[in-house]
Amino acid sequence: TNHEEEKKDGKMMSATVTDNILSHLSCKHYEKDFSKLHFSAVLVDPPRAGLDEFTRKNVATYPAILYISCNPEALKRDMKELVQSHRAVQFAFLDHFPYTKHVECAVYLIQKEEL
Repeated sequence: TNHEEEKKDGKMMSATVTDNILSHLSCKHYEKDFSKLHFSAVLVDPPRAGLDEFTRKNVATYPAILYISCNPEALKRDMKELVQSHRAVQFAFLDHFPYTKHVECAVYLIQKEEL
């Protein structure tokens, strides 16, 4: 049917776009040595599971962190480690989904020696 052909075309289009993006990202033009760049802040918006241990340790090296979370429990777990080196200076609840139990949280952290 026409609908099945549209679905097939959509999948093919999606695969083509994804392949193009991946090929562009892997070309030499986009390769950079990020170790030479110095950033003063990092923005993280992890999946519901929160940050993995490797990412938590790397994020903690930045002077400022903006952490967006869709899972308060994962945020709580990650904050236990991040507050060893940082202090939360601003916090916000974002109710994007009224009348549901889902809430976004945003936390702005600054390295303790920066305060």
